Formats: sequence, structure tokens, C-alpha cells
Amino acid sequence: MLGWVQRDHERKLARAARLHEQRLNVYHGLGQFLELERTRIERIEPWMTVAGDTRVPPPDPTDEEWAGLHGSVAVAGSEAVQTALNEFHSSVRDFAGHVFTYRAMRSQGEGQQVADSGMAMHAARKVAYEKLAETERVMRDELAKL
Repeated sequence: MLGWVQRDHERKLARAARLHEQRLNVYHGLGQFLELERTRIERIEPWMTVAGDTRVPPPDPTDEEWAGLHGSVAVAGSEAVQTALNEFHSSVRDFAGHVFTYRAMRSQGEGQQVADSGMAMHAARKVAYEKLAETERVMRDELAKL
């Protein structure tokens, strides 16, 4: 009886180790993706620029990169990480909408409307940063508990 309990315990430990390794690999890839997203968000219509700064946002991920990332997270990620990632993506879409509006207003030279649109865009950027940080926090906390 004691041998059976020991083997069962060892199987559970091995399963937990495999889950941790699998999620660590997926979350490492997701973390790299999130850092690229942070750079994109930062460099699109930045709040302030310095003369001669020619940094441009990194290119958007390809469809294959998106599919690979989301497929990995869907299979190996926790529900909490998937929820946080979905909330982050929603905030990025919101930010992108504000960028579009700001650029349209700016091209028309609408004065106060341009300023208001710019403030809304920067507020949306802040929310995207917060959602990105929350996604990273959820991944770290989860890995620490496995």
C-alpha cells in the first residue's frame, strides 16, 4: 500500500514538473511577444519625441506568428492568462482606434478636437500598458505557484 501511494505521489510530481516546463516555454514566448507589443505601442504616435529620433514601431506579427502564439496559449496557457491576454488585445484594438481617429483629426487640422483626440489616444495607450503588465503578472504568479 505504501509503495502505491509513493508511486502516485511521484506521478503527480512528474506531471506538475511537465506542466511547469510546458507553461514556462509558452509564457516565455508570450513574454517576448508582449515586449514587442510594448515597443509598438510606445512608438506609435509617441507622447513626446526628440529631434532626430527615427525609431519606428516593429512590424506587426504575421498571421502565422499570431496563430502559433494563440495556439500555444490556448493549449498550454491557463484560463487566467488567456483572459488577461484577451483583455490586453482588446485594449490594443481600442488604442488603434484612437490612433486612427487622432490621425484623421490631425490631417484635418481640427484644433481642440485634435488635442482631445490625442488625449484620448494617450489614455488608451496607458490602459494597454496596464493590461500588458497585468498579463505578465498573471504569468509570473502562476509559474511561481506551479
